[in-house]
Amino acid sequence: KITLRNLSTHTSGITDRSPIYEKAYHYGDDSPEPLGEFLKNYFKPNGKYYSKDNFLNVKPGSYREYSNIAAALAGYIVEIRTGEKLNDFSKRRIFKPLKMNDTGWFLSEIKLANHSKLYNKKGDITKPVQLYGLTTYPDGGVRTSVSDLSNFFICLLNGGAYEGARILKEQSVEEMLK
Repeated sequence: KITLRNLSTHTSGITDRSPIYEKAYHYGDDSPEPLGEFLKNYFKPNGKYYSKDNFLNVKPGSYREYSNIAAALAGYIVEIRTGEKLNDFSKRRIFKPLKMNDTGWFLSEIKLANHSKLYNKKGDITKPVQLYGLTTYPDGGVRTSVSDLSNFFICLLNGGAYEGARILKEQSVEEMLK
């Protein structure tokens, strides 16, 4: 069995396959493919992205390998348990109470004019990278400002509360910071 702890500590045995994971990037816009569809196609034996190579030959919890897709699966589990899309859940339960007004998961949720420019450097050549959306957005697709991110960190330093708004139990913060 793979647990949420395995997903969050990157010990699930799920691995990212580059050719498939690269399809999760959608340059210039948000992803048209729903997170759940991508994951079903990655994990179900008859799925178009399925391969035995999606999994390491290790027992869950026994080996650490960073996995974006495992993180996306953790976000999808939140969607299933809450009945809300993770971006909506995050807005309601995290971003709004912490006054993170310039934070969102999708390009369509943020002020693009405020987004930093991305660049890729190969050798002596530096080229701009077009903004992109991620099908697997819970694996690191949140976009935020330094000020908004500071509010989140202040919340963690205060045991889960920010300016009177509690979003986490102190015990949850302790567990997160292990």
